[in-house]
Amino acid sequence: MEESAIQKLMVFTDSVAHYLANTISGLRTLLSNRVRKAIESNAIFVLNSSEKPRSVVVGIDGSSNVIASIDPMYVFAVLVTRVTLNAISNSLTVEYPFSIVSVVSDPSGNIYRDVINDVMLICETLALDTTLYRDLVVIDGPIIDPPRNVHTLSIDLVRKILGIDLDDYHEWRAKIIRRIIETGAMVIGIVKRLRSSEILRQLIGLDPICNEGLLATMLLNEARKVLGCYDCTIATKPVELNHSLVSAYRRHGIDVSVSYIAFRGCSKAVRVEIAHRSAEAESSLLQILRLLDSLTPYGACIPLPVSLAHEKCKLNRDIVTLLRKSISAKLINVTGVDGLSIVDLLGEHG
Repeated sequence: MEESAIQKLMVFTDSVAHYLANTISGLRTLLSNRVRKAIESNAIFVLNSSEKPRSVVVGIDGSSNVIASIDPMYVFAVLVTRVTLNAISNSLTVEYPFSIVSVVSDPSGNIYRDVINDVMLICETLALDTTLYRDLVVIDGPIIDPPRNVHTLSIDLVRKILGIDLDDYHEWRAKIIRRIIETGAMVIGIVKRLRSSEILRQLIGLDPICNEGLLATMLLNEARKVLGCYDCTIATKPVELNHSLVSAYRRHGIDVSVSYIAFRGCSKAVRVEIAHRSAEAESSLLQILRLLDSLTPYGACIPLPVSLAHEKCKLNRDIVTLLRKSISAKLINVTGVDGLSIVDLLGEHG
């Protein structure tokens, strides 16, 4: 790009920066009044952690990536990691209960990413179901995940890959979570990517003008400022999640409560979702938040079990490239097509 074109674009940055600054400043002013009322009503509070980490804590996360495509076929990989922290034996165990490379056919090109995500979440749920001897299970993502019905194509693909039949994914997932809770364990979801603002609207009665992540972060840091505790863990009172799919979980005696939390030394807010028996006492939910605080190193924004599982399950570019090259080499052997044609055919997919 020519330097003159860059200079023309740069002219607009001052006005855009001023607009954003004024918008955020106005939002901060609005929040300041709401925060004081929320603190007075204990809707926002400092979390004083006195909980000791449970003896066995499990973190579960999954990742997926499109390796290549030959329209309308998409080659993808799924990897699910289960990390177990055992305070009794002072040990860390990393397992990979599910690792898949498969193909989904999507002539429309509109749903293959959803389908791949569905397959990953089904594998994560299966990893939940096969987790034994745990006191706390922390998953990376919401309890109700995905926040929609899974695609029929996803169900068909899972039947083909894993040999399991699912009539209703969310009913099935709810049963698994219920079984874990019945053992005396707790199931927690940590949501890092915040997009909706409905829950915050309930908490502070404010129609948001920005996304959930920014609003929650500003809300909790404004509360820190009001309370004069800049280095504390601060959270919102757990509230019941209202979601179109929550009825599937309630039919199995499970409610989901939600809290926003910013841990010590971290300014960024995350959403904590707690799956629990219906009519669970609020004191029990607060105890869970304190336990999460005890599992989060100073300066970290998410608890250790989730961060470890997340790091261990990454399908980075090097792994994707290795898988693509392996498939290309095997294609050449099977088809006899020259290598250049195969590379062109099995293209990278962004």
